[in-house]
Amino acid sequence: MDMRRIVLELIEKVLESQNSLNPDENLVDQGLDSIKTIQFIVQLEEKIGITIADDDLLMENFDRIEKIISLIDKNLVK
Repeated sequence: MDMRRIVLELIEKVLESQNSLNPDENLVDQGLDSIKTIQFIVQLEEKIGITIADDDLLMENFDRIEKIISLIDKNLVK
């Protein structure tokens, strides 16, 4: 399972992006807000079968693709 690809696909879906997402840029600058972040988290948890810990549900943990992947790795270990 290519986690980076899954994350990118889900983010693009939530952002309803017509253009390709730049994975190196801040996602908030590309339109990710708190509501869309929650939508993304729900879809992510369903897709890969994890539950993100409440302590990790901070907007700052979801502003970059690499941070999201690190968070997923952390929650997969639990």
